[in-house]
Amino acid sequence: MSRLFNIVAIPAIATLLATGGFLAFLFATGRLDADRVAQIGAVLRGEFDDRSKNGEGGDSAPTSAPASMTAPAASAEEIRRTRVAEQIQRATLERAAADIAARQNLLNLAMQNLIQMQETFEKSKADWREQQRKLSDAVRDEGFKRELQYVERLNPKMAKEHVLRTWRKQKADAVRLFVALPPAKGQRILEQFTSQEDVGVMHELLEQLRLAGANEYAEGSGRTAGDAQP
Repeated sequence: MSRLFNIVAIPAIATLLATGGFLAFLFATGRLDADRVAQIGAVLRGEFDDRSKNGEGGDSAPTSAPASMTAPAASAEEIRRTRVAEQIQRATLERAAADIAARQNLLNLAMQNLIQMQETFEKSKADWREQQRKLSDAVRDEGFKRELQYVERLNPKMAKEHVLRTWRKQKADAVRLFVALPPAKGQRILEQFTSQEDVGVMHELLEQLRLAGANEYAEGSGRTAGDAQP
């Protein structure tokens, strides 16, 4: 996750540093001040050309006014230099805006890649968990088959001790074992339950076997009834 975070964080930090450095350079060299900030806003709003035209085409002094009251007209060279400066300034601002937009697009692309990688990671993790569950179930089933084979080969007394220990740890496993045992082998094991405590365990074990058989019968009856329906 830290590598994914770096993919997004590095372009974002680089964008902020580049933009801040560019603005600091403009302020330090005197190319950017309060008036030019206002002009930048006017350029971005499309108002700069209108204000320039209004300034150039404003009310002019009457031709009949005395020469001492008229302001000296700007020379053609000064007008040209002003327009060139405005064009350069506008081009600089447009390049800066394009650079910021490009960095924003890069950041958006990095975010999309991060989301896709996160989704892929979550899917892989879910698949891995499912595989582990299936493997665990298969191993558990194989282990139960081995246990059943060993218990069938044990003498009834030793098998009884194993059943008792299993019952004390996990009653469901003991019931499952007895369900899978051949009836003759199970009977020989139950005959070893002679003490009062053993008889209590045997009674509860047989009751659990009866309930398990009833549940299986009910499920089988439900399936049969469902199959019989048209």
